[in-house]
Amino acid sequence: MKKLICFPFAGGGASVFHNWQSKLNVDEVIPIVLPGRENMIAENPLTSIEDAACYAYSKIKERIHEDDTLILFGHCFGGLVAFEFAKLIEKEFSIKKLIISSSFAPSQVKKEQFSMMNDSELISFLETKTGMHSEAFEYEELRELMMIPIRADLSAFENYLDNQEKVSIPILAIHAIDDNYIQETDVKAWEAHTLSEFSYKKYNGNHMYITEDPQELFNEICNISMDD
Repeated sequence: MKKLICFPFAGGGASVFHNWQSKLNVDEVIPIVLPGRENMIAENPLTSIEDAACYAYSKIKERIHEDDTLILFGHCFGGLVAFEFAKLIEKEFSIKKLIISSSFAPSQVKKEQFSMMNDSELISFLETKTGMHSEAFEYEELRELMMIPIRADLSAFENYLDNQEKVSIPILAIHAIDDNYIQETDVKAWEAHTLSEFSYKKYNGNHMYITEDPQELFNEICNISMDD
């Protein structure tokens, strides 16, 4: 079976991908939900990219099998988690492609010092630089709940170290034309992290294009899934 495993941006969960199954030609879309959000809100969030990848595998290992064909997709923070996840499973499972969307390559990760920002400063940064916005930010109790996983994910991002390991699977790196946060060079640098084929594409939209108009991405995934 053809299965798409999806890793969301910082603070995100399964809801990011809630309608993807109906838009794609894969047999199953498997969204990753890390602790501290959505139905996992009672669990303590993780603060390591590697731990997030291990956790993801522990939660979905019963849903993937050796004869499945997997496509991995990760957006921004999720791109790094998807990369570490690929390193964990690539010898055991068939991964057709790792799709990295609007994500710093491991060698390009920046130390933004998110931990030094208060909530207002961090929300302003996210809205201005990435285009991320939620109505929940306007309500104190909801904002406090949302900031817990966002801060945990950003801490994991800040502390991530490039160990220069490479995967042996093809990587497609995507960069949005109007992305004000991640530069083209940051995305193209993913080429150095695979021993297999690398491709780079530019899509219309801003950093958060996957929540606004992901049709180009849907077309891409459908093409990848059909290509034998």
